[in-house]
Amino acid sequence: MTVVRSKFADAYLTALESYRAAATESALRVAYELGREAVARGLSVLDLAAVHHQALLRTLAGTTTGAEAERAAASASDFFLESLSAFEMVQRGFREAREAAHLEQRQTLMLRRLSSFLADTSLALGGSGALEEVLQLVAEQARELVGASWSLACLAVDGESP
Repeated sequence: MTVVRSKFADAYLTALESYRAAATESALRVAYELGREAVARGLSVLDLAAVHHQALLRTLAGTTTGAEAERAAASASDFFLESLSAFEMVQRGFREAREAAHLEQRQTLMLRRLSSFLADTSLALGGSGALEEVLQLVAEQARELVGASWSLACLAVDGESP
């Protein structure tokens, strides 16, 4: 066991015993803060589970009846779940960042395709229907880029209304 994990395990056991003695919201908040500390120190979920298991064994060793052991296990479970919430938030943040990066990649690809299409020389030469085709493509790409369900593009020539 590393020094960091050993110190963390001592703090976890102390906090768990305090929570067991007085199951208050402030004592439960310590579990949340310990979870945040575990994340900040680079401990894994498995490290936290191992620390919790050792603390639970020590806590259960101090019980004298089955009912007392059951209450100790139940309060330890609440404490453990609260300490895991910091890991859940990190995982949710990672998932959201990954989804945002994926969306950014899709948008970049769409813009590249649109740019390539607009640079196509055959369209610039004014082939039949080229302007309408470009307008339709731009409208479709813009709709997809902003996530709209539909788009409408109008063309006004020589000051006429669309």
